Amino acid sequence: MLGGIHDIQMILTFLLRRRSAIKVLGSVIDAAQRRGHTCFLCTEHEEAKEPFVPGDFARWPKLAASRTHGQMYGTVIGLATDPLAAVGVSSWTDNTLRPYHSGSIVQCYLSEWHRALHQFTQPADAKIIAQQPIVGWTLADHRTLLPPALTVASVLSNGYEERARHYRAGYDLLFTMKRQVPEPWRRSLRGRLWYAKKIMSAQRVAKEIGLPLVIKTRRKHGDPWWLACVGRVIEEGSMYPSTSLQLLAGAHAAHHFMSGAHAEARMMDVPVTNYPVPQPHLDRLPGVQRVYQEMILQDTPNHANYMAKFFTYDDCQAGERVMDVAERL
Repeated sequence: MLGGIHDIQMILTFLLRRRSAIKVLGSVIDAAQRRGHTCFLCTEHEEAKEPFVPGDFARWPKLAASRTHGQMYGTVIGLATDPLAAVGVSSWTDNTLRPYHSGSIVQCYLSEWHRALHQFTQPADAKIIAQQPIVGWTLADHRTLLPPALTVASVLSNGYEERARHYRAGYDLLFTMKRQVPEPWRRSLRGRLWYAKKIMSAQRVAKEIGLPLVIKTRRKHGDPWWLACVGRVIEEGSMYPSTSLQLLAGAHAAHHFMSGAHAEARMMDVPVTNYPVPQPHLDRLPGVQRVYQEMILQDTPNHANYMAKFFTYDDCQAGERVMDVAERL
């Protein structure tokens, strides 16, 4: 029952090992607070490669003030891959890479497609996987916090906002390629020249319709030094609502290199172009080729069909459904 059993008062700990967990669990924390549960944030074993930054918990000042670094109370909610969590939320399809019992006790799936993929990659666990709930994509819930599309153009300057009124939005958006991965072609001379050509092409396409190019990156991607000469470079300043979705809300079109940004753009109904790159370091992992072939490389006819197949719901209520699962434990 969406909305939960309202006379149940719970003690919950949200386990956050990395900054991106806020992106996954933000709407669940909101739902828990709306239902009047007592909540704690635990940042035990914070990962060095993705540390929290000032402002990450500004939405929940009381929870931030009592943030714990090891102690967990009541029912623990975390990522589906975290073995310390009683209820685990899937950020993407990461949990399909490992046996079910190496993750949370209850794992919430994005869709029937996602759940079937985990059964395919871990056939020994197929029976228990089949019993797990489908809640949708909590990242889709961020849309309730996003401003109207054109107001996102305020992140830019140079008078582009006025020109943007003639278009769907104010800029074209490029998600950078991950270069700091164990795949030699991306750092080879040939790969670097190909990457530069694609970036310049994206800039040229944007200019042809009178729009700037905004470049969304993460520090760990290892961007070339000249990138800032091509467009406005923006890092992940906010996890909830995520900077990526805030930028997509104001984007005329998006470009990416074999990343999850494809699904985010499809969710936001933004036209998206994918530039395939080699990824042998990922293709050997269980189920990864199916994820890319079906979610990114295969053409799904329209927004509604894409959302229904891969994320089940399109109602911004995934966080509420996760809380329904927690309250039934």
